[in-house]
Amino acid sequence: MVVHQRVQIFTVPKEARYLLMTRFFVGSSAVIGFFYALTLTVATKATLLYNLQPIFLAVMAYIFLKESLDLIDMITLIGAFIGVAFISLKNDTENLEISYFLQVVGISL
Repeated sequence: MVVHQRVQIFTVPKEARYLLMTRFFVGSSAVIGFFYALTLTVATKATLLYNLQPIFLAVMAYIFLKESLDLIDMITLIGAFIGVAFISLKNDTENLEISYFLQVVGISL
């Protein structure tokens, strides 16, 4: 005679349900915001800004969680922001060679 036990595969403790629902709403709003940004701008800029999450996470961890940032971390964050600024510049300048040069510098940073 075989006895089958009912096994619950997905169980969440009652204390963690609030955090799980918060994570669900924050994650869903981030994806919805990304697709809304695609309707307002070109896909390359929206994807570029969306992929800046690790940089914003490092800055917010420094501010709110009081995590330490070394000098090399600060230089890297500043370089990443400068690179994004150079890449996201519009090409409406009169001298397009300078604009393309800034974008190449931004990509290399």
